[in-house]
Amino acid sequence: VIAPGVRIYSTTKDGGYGYKFGTSMACPHVSGIAALALSAGYDAATVRNMIKEKAVPIKGLSENEQGKGLANVLWLNSAGTAK
Repeated sequence: VIAPGVRIYSTTKDGGYGYKFGTSMACPHVSGIAALALSAGYDAATVRNMIKEKAVPIKGLSENEQGKGLANVLWLNSAGTAK
């Protein structure tokens, strides 16, 4: 899956703030989805599968460029617990 990783406002080494780019900025989006799902009671295998299954394909990008698509947290139910 892919996640936002361009112009992410974050902390800098000097204690300030600035815009960052790359996988170091994208990875927390996906790991955050996983953490929310695990805390809601989903098991790791389900989380892994659902992150891929519920990703949203982006028009204009090949599967090689985006994998399954944009990571999407909306598959977690509103009650916040495993279905």
